[in-house]
Amino acid sequence: MRLAAAEIEAGGSDREVAKRARVSRMPANRWRRALARRGRAALLAELEAVLDAGPAACGYEDQCWTLPRIAYLVWQRSGVEYTLTGIDVLLGPSFPSHPHTVEGW
Repeated sequence: MRLAAAEIEAGGSDREVAKRARVSRMPANRWRRALARRGRAALLAELEAVLDAGPAACGYEDQCWTLPRIAYLVWQRSGVEYTLTGIDVLLGPSFPSHPHTVEGW
């Protein structure tokens, strides 16, 4: 979302953002609306606070954040759908990637 947000803020169209992010125009439009409503810093700060609270605070029995779980959280809270690769890019290099998926996803 950081790259898409930067492109949206620079005036990129939904079509341009979608093409660059390799998604359809619908997610790009949702990103634009979420960004307009709350701002990029607010979206990332909220995600960071949820991740800091730990998986148990979100109802998971173990203490393991996985990319599918984080993608689901982002979707629940903002309506924005990310691929696992997109979540990995969003989180940046400071968050360790988890190559395994959560059972049942």
